[in-house]
Amino acid sequence: MVAASEDSDIDDEIDALRRAFVERLPTRVTALIDAMAAVDAGADDVSKQHAIGEVGNVAHGISGSAGLFGFHELADAAEALETACEHSDNQPVEIPDLVDLHETVRMLAAKGS
Repeated sequence: MVAASEDSDIDDEIDALRRAFVERLPTRVTALIDAMAAVDAGADDVSKQHAIGEVGNVAHGISGSAGLFGFHELADAAEALETACEHSDNQPVEIPDLVDLHETVRMLAAKGS
């Protein structure tokens, strides 16, 4: 029975990490939106590239964590944004799914699951 108890403890820890991820999502999406605004406001190529890199980094973090915790639609949307950043060539990053990404995050946070 020790194995069942250990499995239960691990499941509890994973559930706690999943809940913490969902609780932090609104903050991470706000950071993503702020970084995207910085891309549009970039006065020169260097500042735009830095902002695009920040968008990609935040999207990468969301994508990886979302996939780990079973939020595959969210992971896919964030991965698409990260890929767009990698291929942006200092151009504004426009991903139509960003609204969907934000709505998905809002719904997950509201559920608290």
